[in-house]
Amino acid sequence: MVVPGPRRPSGEPGGHGGRPRVGRARDPLPAKLRFGILQRDGFRCRYCGRPCSTPGVVLHVEHVVPRAGGGATTEDNLLTACEECDLGKSTRAMVPAGS
Repeated sequence: MVVPGPRRPSGEPGGHGGRPRVGRARDPLPAKLRFGILQRDGFRCRYCGRPCSTPGVVLHVEHVVPRAGGGATTEDNLLTACEECDLGKSTRAMVPAGS
């Protein structure tokens, strides 16, 4: 059972008057584009080289230049990254291995 935390008035930090938060939804990558990037990268993280066949490895398709930094959703700005490398980089640009 999930027990909700205390509600904060809308004036308090983190409070929204009990209303659900409405954030800007990210447009998902089309499945064909996502699969094409995974296939192009050999189903391996381009940063550390771990394959998806390694237990516990979850692969993401992510932007080299983050969308927040003006990066486009194009094949040349997308690559495969394991969850650890992807979530660890945040909005910092990283150089893929072998580049």
